[in-house]
Amino acid sequence: MYPDPNDPVERWPPAVGEPGREVWYSLVSPADGSVAFWYRYTLLSTAGGRREGRLWAALTDRAEPANSTFVSRAVPPAAVDAEGDPFELAVGDAVLTSSSATGAVDDVAWDLEYRPDDYAFTPLRSETLTDLLSRVAGTGKHWSRNESVRMSGEVTVGDRTIELEAAPGHQGHTVSSMSPPKEWTWVQCNAFEEAEATLEALRLDGKLSLCFRVDGEVYPLNRVRDVLPYSPGDRRGARRPLADRRLHDPRRQPAVQRPLLAVDGDGHLQRRRRAYEDHHERRGPRRVGRRGAARRGRLRADLGPGISGRRPSAACPSGELFPTGGPPGGMEKVNLREAFDAVEEPWSPRLAGELNGQAVKLARADGEFVRHRHDDADELFLVVDGRLRIELYEKPDVTLEAGEFVVVPSGVDHRPVAEGSAEILLFEPAGTRNTGDVDSELTAEPERLD
Repeated sequence: MYPDPNDPVERWPPAVGEPGREVWYSLVSPADGSVAFWYRYTLLSTAGGRREGRLWAALTDRAEPANSTFVSRAVPPAAVDAEGDPFELAVGDAVLTSSSATGAVDDVAWDLEYRPDDYAFTPLRSETLTDLLSRVAGTGKHWSRNESVRMSGEVTVGDRTIELEAAPGHQGHTVSSMSPPKEWTWVQCNAFEEAEATLEALRLDGKLSLCFRVDGEVYPLNRVRDVLPYSPGDRRGARRPLADRRLHDPRRQPAVQRPLLAVDGDGHLQRRRRAYEDHHERRGPRRVGRRGAARRGRLRADLGPGISGRRPSAACPSGELFPTGGPPGGMEKVNLREAFDAVEEPWSPRLAGELNGQAVKLARADGEFVRHRHDDADELFLVVDGRLRIELYEKPDVTLEAGEFVVVPSGVDHRPVAEGSAEILLFEPAGTRNTGDVDSELTAEPERLD
């Protein structure tokens, strides 16, 4: 596999005071599940100047819990050597490659080897978005480099030796510039009794990534549309059921654009239709041989007020796509300069438009806003004029000049601060409260621009 997902991302050791954290971890258990062995190689550098390599090891004994153990040992930066192409990590006298692992901490030692996996799972398939979130929010990066392998060798704890032969194992690689998240859930299993299968699931910041492997086929659910816990087409933030996250093998079938989904007031799943869908339900039959006229007629039906002739549904009880009568703004263009002239109150956003369940808001920033977060919504800040600084928890501030934007992921504490006066455009799910999880005198519902 090239490049190897195990290759170090950071240059070790970094400069004193430069934060960084890179981890290679693994776990293995015999088929009978009598014990489980976990080990980790960690490289750490903090803003306070602490730099070290560290080995961790833990053995869990199901039959005799008193025999379980957990140990760790630190080594100085000079005893660390991290190389890529081919990957090899040395932390003291312990060595990790993509096909073997050796190490010792106190009376615990391991010597294992395995055939590298030919598939590496990542929680988010888009490398571009992963890089962006890592830089802006410090979410880091993760690769399940050896998601499902069979390990052979031995683990010793004191005078006890555990022999492993083709035991189900897993090895991953994680990198970030900040401490691990406070809450996360990870599940991995590759020892099913009646099938050659693997299941991996990671839940972090309210987002869930899944990977199923069955009989050699891989079904990753790690695209943005799979990971986000809320449908962008639902203004109330209704959670999408897992059953709708359809399995697909990208090597065998093309990606399919699915209709947006929402849950109505009775808890029933409904399909929200876009303006260009379901033309066969429009008013009147299509005339054969008059393609141009039929197309123009449909376009007028799409843009005309009320859009009558649609069959009523739970999503559109009146049979109109836009129950208020026509698309928001009536397909009229918006001049940002004139629109911002109408925004006078600082930190009081005005609604400029809506699309696909998202809201386009304009706000005038002046001084400091409140620190807050949106648990269920990502938020885009685009600076149209002036300068805006986004203060982030345990991360360097992000300063935006005119013409620059940043996406703050859901669950990330942030505080916008304007250096002087700034004009900003916000793009976020409709119904998102401006102060998020905080009640403040600045909490306000956006008014629509005249």
